[in-house]
Amino acid sequence: MIKNIVITCDSMHSGGAEKVIASLSNSFADRGVKVTIIGVSDTELSSSFYELKSVEYISLGNGIGKRIPPFKRINMLRRLIKTMSPDVVISFLPHINIYTFFALIGTKTIHIVSERNNPYVDPKEKILRLLKRIAFRFADGCIFQTEESKKFYSKKIQKKSTVIPNPIVLEFALPEERPVRNNVVLAVGRLEKQKNYYCLIDAFAIFNEKKNNSYLLRVYGEGSLKKELVNYCKYKGVSNYVQFKGSNPNWHKNEYMDAMYVLSSDYEGMPNSLAEAIALGIPSISTDSPTGGSRKLIKDGYNGYLVPLGDSVTLSKKMIEIADQNPFPSFNRDKFVESMSISKITDLWLDFICKVENKYE
Repeated sequence: MIKNIVITCDSMHSGGAEKVIASLSNSFADRGVKVTIIGVSDTELSSSFYELKSVEYISLGNGIGKRIPPFKRINMLRRLIKTMSPDVVISFLPHINIYTFFALIGTKTIHIVSERNNPYVDPKEKILRLLKRIAFRFADGCIFQTEESKKFYSKKIQKKSTVIPNPIVLEFALPEERPVRNNVVLAVGRLEKQKNYYCLIDAFAIFNEKKNNSYLLRVYGEGSLKKELVNYCKYKGVSNYVQFKGSNPNWHKNEYMDAMYVLSSDYEGMPNSLAEAIALGIPSISTDSPTGGSRKLIKDGYNGYLVPLGDSVTLSKKMIEIADQNPFPSFNRDKFVESMSISKITDLWLDFICKVENKYE
């Protein structure tokens, strides 16, 4: 019986992996499990962006803003975990999987690693890729979001692995009756290179011109490229029609009536915001990125469309198709939501954790 779980992550900033961690942690706690989240690299926040219920969050950096040297970070993590005596430690994201692996060397603590992105490209540095493979090789269990991600690794790693999709957690109930949708194209995600917002802006410029500039592009997220993207919107002549809204965990309440959701990423794990948009009943378009996360969520022509990577012209054409079908034909969103409910996904996680734990009893 699992009673005490420690989860290690980079931080609890706004982000897809962080939302999954918060949702799972709250669900574990609801079932009577003690859960502690450790932000291994967090030097800016001492609290979580997402609400945590009966879950403790500890930041190694404690919000001091100073970078902790790697070996000191490992030692701090090791000492902290030892004081907690967890039944299992679960690590998220590549470098955190590595830090946690080194912190647990020589202990008998069960370690489960979790892949949250495309392992073919993340991380990019050769030394980190090597260290991550070692961490997965010696981990007691591995959790992937798609079969394609799992197949990246050796047969030996695959044998101790499972595939579990992300849970869908919506904080409000949709109204039963909804009129014709608003003329808004929605995008949610970090303003970083991986998300390829340049492709989306190019496609939106084509699309909105065809639609007599009657639509807005509304983007939720923060990141290092914000200034560049704002300038690119000016260059493309669409700055009056693009709104950068910053990070907001409750974007669902404001945007559930939007005409469409668009994800233009070059690669993904399993994108939370795409799953949530589909759960809201918003017709969605996504690039068909490697490891197949979007492919698992979108049934082409049913609840949205898949388009080739970086193809702004095809993307604009699919945006026009959706706009021309306002309202878009309804699809069975209830069945979709049920397949990834937090209750069901929590069951899958706990079942796998218990399976791993039982091997060592």
